Amino acid sequence: MLRARRLACVAASAASALTAAPPAAALPASGSRATVDVELTTTHPGTATGLRYRSTIRPAADGQPPALRRLVVGLPAGARVDTGVPGRCTASDQELRMRGDGICPPDSLVGTGSAEIAVVGLGRQRFVVRAFNDDGQQNQTVKQGEMVSAVVRGVFTDEGLDARIPTCITGGQPPEGCPFDQARLVQSELVVPPLVVAGRSYFTTPETCPPSRRWRSSIVMTYADGVTERLVTEQPCSPKPAEARDCRSRRRVAFGALARAGLRSITVSVDGRRRRLDPRRPVLDLQGLPRGRYPARIVATTKRGRRLEFTRHYRTCG
Repeated sequence: MLRARRLACVAASAASALTAAPPAAALPASGSRATVDVELTTTHPGTATGLRYRSTIRPAADGQPPALRRLVVGLPAGARVDTGVPGRCTASDQELRMRGDGICPPDSLVGTGSAEIAVVGLGRQRFVVRAFNDDGQQNQTVKQGEMVSAVVRGVFTDEGLDARIPTCITGGQPPEGCPFDQARLVQSELVVPPLVVAGRSYFTTPETCPPSRRWRSSIVMTYADGVTERLVTEQPCSPKPAEARDCRSRRRVAFGALARAGLRSITVSVDGRRRRLDPRRPVLDLQGLPRGRYPARIVATTKRGRRLEFTRHYRTCG
């Protein structure tokens, strides 16, 4: 039963391989077998963006969804993915299963989501999906509770994020891995918010709007019976307003709770710079930064010698 759950996780994670965040009026695409939506969080060109990927595979005549074995999700033409922006989780599959995804650096986490899988002998199961960045890849842990049941690795290619989906309980696909498809994706969703570090963004929209003023994202789904569905989602593209283009942050963040605890020292690393703050009135100055979401690593030492380390994310320009 545990192995069945692991495979369900594998299929779930790979199927939700591309990411996203709150939508910008996208139009989903529906084919003979599936409905898919890929949404960018902004309609402006040349801008840091997040993504949301959602899919639903409809049941066939036998009541079971057709077994999805490969998924390729492409961004609009001209969009960029920079896997050098987030941190990188280089842990092996075995390390992640044995030690959990807490061994990944906090700044390598790029998205979260969920998936529902129909598993032989277990029925429909729900799983939590967490996406981590690596060089040219997006690696996902799939969990029920705190245990990492499976790890799926998606590779960024010229066509998009390409993931092969294991449908055997022990991994792999029929006929090598098992006699028939034992786990089938039903629904999946994965969300990645905009991420900017030192002025570079993880996902960036195309530099210009096409003549149609609509961006198109392609999704290719290949099933066990050899059928391939090619779907295209659309969403508006609009020129960037001058206010958004020229925005510079006016934000300042005060660490009042830490100050009241009594600090000996406090440093914050943000936008590639390490800043030492006044321990009596610690205030992080984010003024002048462009629009984005910035991870900040805070290291503080109290007057009693206790060391505190944690990461927070701050948005600029609303």
